[in-house]
Amino acid sequence: MNQIISQSNCYPSTRTSSTPFLNLYFALFLLFFSKNLLKNFRCYKKFFEKIAKNMLKSIPKKDLGRVFKQITWFAFAMFPMLIISLNQGYAKENNQPILDLYRSKQITVDDINKKFSKEIKEARDIIKSAGWSKPAFVESPARLNESMEKILRGIADMGDFSYLSLGYVIYPDGEVYFTIDVVDKQDKQRLSYFMPEPKKTINDPDHLLAKWTEYDEVALNTFTEGNKLKEKGAKAHDKCPVYHCDFGFDDPGLKKYEQLFNSLVPKNKKQLIEILRSDMDENKRANAAFLLSHIKNGQELVKILIPSIYDSSANVRNNVMRVLGATLEKVVVTDFPIDKIIIALDFPQETDRNKALYIAESLASQPKYAKYIAEHAGKQLLDELKMLQPNLHGGAYMVLKKISGKEYGERDYKAWQDWLDQASK
Repeated sequence: MNQIISQSNCYPSTRTSSTPFLNLYFALFLLFFSKNLLKNFRCYKKFFEKIAKNMLKSIPKKDLGRVFKQITWFAFAMFPMLIISLNQGYAKENNQPILDLYRSKQITVDDINKKFSKEIKEARDIIKSAGWSKPAFVESPARLNESMEKILRGIADMGDFSYLSLGYVIYPDGEVYFTIDVVDKQDKQRLSYFMPEPKKTINDPDHLLAKWTEYDEVALNTFTEGNKLKEKGAKAHDKCPVYHCDFGFDDPGLKKYEQLFNSLVPKNKKQLIEILRSDMDENKRANAAFLLSHIKNGQELVKILIPSIYDSSANVRNNVMRVLGATLEKVVVTDFPIDKIIIALDFPQETDRNKALYIAESLASQPKYAKYIAEHAGKQLLDELKMLQPNLHGGAYMVLKKISGKEYGERDYKAWQDWLDQASK
């Protein structure tokens, strides 16, 4: 991982061969190796580039022609062995849990790995044992919760925090990424944007919320059975007939729910909005956000959802921003309060920030929003770009490319920082 490698000794003593042919071959290979295969490991990149440049300097000009003629056959002989060796090194490194820490001045990823490497590995193995399409919380919740809570209790003793959480995402390739989200006590203003928890209990109109729960369970069972979801590459639907889809309605067993929601949601819109804004049950609020994607007017849907970006529940915020991101891909909104999304890019939970990035990317197609993001969200985007978690790192990279029109490397932090500095002037 980047954090470990960047702190290791990257400059051991090295001797180079005096044979021109070998020098040129390895110099060219190492330059390719450092610029491509090791682009994310900056310390090794510099090391190999240094060797390559020294080798090139040592080759007499009169030998260059002869050496180039021999390059091809030698490459075929040596390159596979070098790749095998490289892959073995990566395999050893990849046995370590992949862990991010967002926004603390009191602790580091290394601090946590030193204390809780065993527990994090245990949690990762529990998650992996269930597989990507059958989440661990379905298979073995007690073991996973115990492992995660033990880690959190230990981290809580390492500093003075206003907020602390540990989440994970498992991807189709089976890799698990952990994110520890922290709000230091001195940084507690980051929690000040959320609305008070609602106090009302509102009836379920036409049993829509109950039907959504039923749909969700049927869909989950449909796609986890036989690993169907993995076969579809994490997308359960080929097309989405409404503004947002979770599992969609392509499967024959789900078709009836599409018709049901399309007919009942519009006529119960007012009550669903009241549930979203005022019901004390966060699950009802979160599901109401998904149901509202079945109304007819996308512009209206965006306006309905915007206030709930600041809901007190991370679950509700996640669903609301997820529906917003999907809707903004389908409709053009010219009066979106972009400042709310800039704030959400620094919300305390990983699920908040990846959805805020989704919305920012959707809005960045419009020049005025792209300009505002570039001028006001540079720090947040750079912080997310430095994450290992793909849905944060990748989301930030997509936003940066879209607002800049540039194609700098995804780990070329200096290039992006320079561009953002210039854009914010």
